[in-house]
Amino acid sequence: MIDIGELPVAPTLATVDGLGRPVGVVLVGDESSPCLSDAAVMTKWGPFGELVEAIERADQHRGMRAVQP
Repeated sequence: MIDIGELPVAPTLATVDGLGRPVGVVLVGDESSPCLSDAAVMTKWGPFGELVEAIERADQHRGMRAVQP
């Protein structure tokens, strides 16, 4: 989970994408909004259940990236 409230989104995502192994990423901010990647920015202080679901989706997405050539 990355809090993008004080970070520039594009360079942060580029850093994560450049890691040697696939990682799941959930972006949180002060407000929910669309993002530059395929992930949306979740409200930082939103319902905990929604955060858990987003983490699970990020993990599934990470797994799919791991098996692609």
